[in-house]
Amino acid sequence: MARRGFHYDRTAVAHALIDLVKDGILTCEGKPRRYQYAQKRSPLK
Repeated sequence: MARRGFHYDRTAVAHALIDLVKDGILTCEGKPRRYQYAQKRSPLK
């Protein structure tokens, strides 16, 4: 994201991603600090 000009605090991004995982919109796989996130379903439903 930084390469595209978006400079957000890592903890803010991580918190938002975890919230989306808890809501069932995203899934995460991988090892700690190296997670990859994928969309489970459309956020509009």
